[in-house]
Amino acid sequence: MPAYRLYVDESGDHTYRRVEEISRRYLGLTGVLIRRSDYDHAIPEELERLKREFFTYDPDSPPILTRKQIIARRAWFRVLLDAEVNARWEESLLALYRNLQAQIFTVVIDKHQHLERFPVGAWNPY
Repeated sequence: MPAYRLYVDESGDHTYRRVEEISRRYLGLTGVLIRRSDYDHAIPEELERLKREFFTYDPDSPPILTRKQIIARRAWFRVLLDAEVNARWEESLLALYRNLQAQIFTVVIDKHQHLERFPVGAWNPY
């Protein structure tokens, strides 16, 4: 039986504060399931290659790919303010995803609707 890696990350947060704001309304959990042999073979090296290609790279403190900083174009990701660099970055990242031998799944909860439907029981969307 093959060994697998499972990565799970969230987008949004678990609070019910200001859920009427679109930026706080949803909580998404995404999982990536990949055979360890497929992952170990190429993924870490390819991610580091992309980081070296697009961002200021210090091997002692390499860029960490966080959605919030990428969207805000902060820190290492300021270079993505250049439309041409951003287009190349997005195409390179999509190429990595297209070639990825993995199962990817996402679950999204509408916290505003959940709170309206279960006003007493909606204490934590997890």
